[in-house]
Amino acid sequence: MQPLMTDSYWSIAGAAVIKICSTLRTVKLRVAMSALEKTILEVDDRLRVFRSCSRPKLK
Repeated sequence: MQPLMTDSYWSIAGAAVIKICSTLRTVKLRVAMSALEKTILEVDDRLRVFRSCSRPKLK
């Protein structure tokens, strides 16, 4: 009976670890995506500013 209990314990622990890792990966991915989106928006704003005040010399 003891090995069965340890087996079930390890399977539960393994499932928990997998779930935690996948959750962390999802959170990291979301954070990275939001940071990337923010950076893209900032660059886009800067480009828009450059375009609006660009002189013929810069073109």
